[in-house]
Amino acid sequence: MTDRRIRLLVSLVSVALAALCSVCPADAASCNDFVGKWAWFVGGEVTVNADGTFSQQSGNSGRWECTNPALGRITLRWRAGGFVNRMVLSPDGRNLTSTDPSQAYVTARKVSAPPPRPAPPANRGEPPRPPARDTSRAPSPPPAGRVEPARPGAQPSVRPPQLLWETKLDELGISDSPPAIAGGVVYLVDGYSALVALDARTGKEQWVVSDSDLSLLSRPVVTEGVIYICDTGGVKARTTAGRELWRFSFEEICGPELPVVAGGVLYFGGGGILIKGNTKKDAATLYALDTRTGQKKLGITEPASFGSDRAAVADGVVYVGSRDGQLHAYQLFLDSRERRRPVIWTFKTGGPINSSPAVNAGVVYVGSDDSYLYAIDVETRQQRWRFKTGAAVRSSPAIADGVVYFSSGDRRLYAVDANTGHELWRRNMRGGHAVSAGVVYVGNEDGYLYALDAKSGRERWKFRTKGQPSIFEPVVADGVVYAVNEGWIQAIR
Repeated sequence: MTDRRIRLLVSLVSVALAALCSVCPADAASCNDFVGKWAWFVGGEVTVNADGTFSQQSGNSGRWECTNPALGRITLRWRAGGFVNRMVLSPDGRNLTSTDPSQAYVTARKVSAPPPRPAPPANRGEPPRPPARDTSRAPSPPPAGRVEPARPGAQPSVRPPQLLWETKLDELGISDSPPAIAGGVVYLVDGYSALVALDARTGKEQWVVSDSDLSLLSRPVVTEGVIYICDTGGVKARTTAGRELWRFSFEEICGPELPVVAGGVLYFGGGGILIKGNTKKDAATLYALDTRTGQKKLGITEPASFGSDRAAVADGVVYVGSRDGQLHAYQLFLDSRERRRPVIWTFKTGGPINSSPAVNAGVVYVGSDDSYLYAIDVETRQQRWRFKTGAAVRSSPAIADGVVYFSSGDRRLYAVDANTGHELWRRNMRGGHAVSAGVVYVGNEDGYLYALDAKSGRERWKFRTKGQPSIFEPVVADGVVYAVNEGWIQAIR
């Protein structure tokens, strides 16, 4: 029996046994919404704690992590039995359901859930900040957006799409992590806790490395022939052949879970608990590691957990958002021969930040749960403008040709002028997005991959992906769009 079949058999046995167990919370408005007591589908209650632990009345317990704030997803790992439940929080924050079709019976209802928050008045704003313009209009939602530069001779087609290849990643349909593409190879984590390398031209498997530390949240980053990946045990560096070069271990939950590499330094975050006297609070540490050795260059701890999936680095400054509503900017002076203290400044928004910032032309763009997209001048550290939507902005903005593309919880995709904040167009869509060569690609919740004209927002084509309808994040490389959805990866041109 092959290793892959053994892993599949173990997964199927775990699903069957999971019926004997119970589960807990997820996050749609904030990871704090997972904290509390939940009535479980098998009876009794599960208590979820802010320190990342949970316990059941039967005596079982485990740890939970907010796996995707933009989609309201949470993963629970049970101590007894080793079961894993992947759940999603309902929009009103009162119910939990399984994202795994084979565990549809796993549900929970919040005990004494607070009443829904009333919608704020349409024109209610924050105290003015000079020079702050308020460019209002409606909103849109989901995961991270990214911009891929157009390459000569490798522009995505505007003709009807062509399926180049498709590969099944797991039998349970739980693989949905976006891949990284480098050197003609597609790298991603499958549903068997394995790092997989596929030929980008054919989809054929080149190699597989099993690693029990990997989770479905783990997303590889490939830079200069090295794969960096953040998992439940820390961060590892591997060669493009899968051989481990070094590891940096810690007991915190990785978040931002997507490492960022700049100037020979790898930046990532870890979440944990900050203890001061008899008080325990959420905390997060920004780590800076030497990419050659994995040695820690710096660690800065903040009394709030990071909400961004990934940090942004520009001109030696690291930007990351936190769930206390602040955008943090760290100038670390790691390349300086002088021992200089880091310069840290913050920008306060009106709600938790679960969006990953993007920096372009001296401006950092970031969304907030207060329903605004903010544009902040990195020199003056003042707000240039903000754009009002109808719900929390948790997607990561993508900037291309002077336009910011993002989505909001009001199920709309927006295109906004990067300089003025004025709306250019909007579409009723909810999904991850990528921008390349004048085309916006959207992994919509109806299961279709859409190609929109970046200037007008008009639909060029759509392609039905494999699996059940769900949100996914497309990735564009060398004129090919890669979509991972419900256990399948497809390459479309």
